[in-house]
Amino acid sequence: MTTRELEILQYVAAGSTNGEIARRLWVTEQTVKFHLSNIYRKLEVRNRTQASHYAHVNGLMADVQPTAPIAQAALKVASVA
Repeated sequence: MTTRELEILQYVAAGSTNGEIARRLWVTEQTVKFHLSNIYRKLEVRNRTQASHYAHVNGLMADVQPTAPIAQAALKVASVA
């Protein structure tokens, strides 16, 4: 997996949308979708939920913070459960 793909996977696993990732990385949403397609293929998963699960289970999360308040709230709820 490339460095950029890992970075995008970390944002996805932190709850960011494609638009949020694109704005943060100064790329288009189409570029994010392209990278996600490569990520799914390399991890042999079908969607962002499975990719996110893979990132969490395999310790691929870095100090990436979600960009949306809703995503931050979801992470707080998940950490309590």
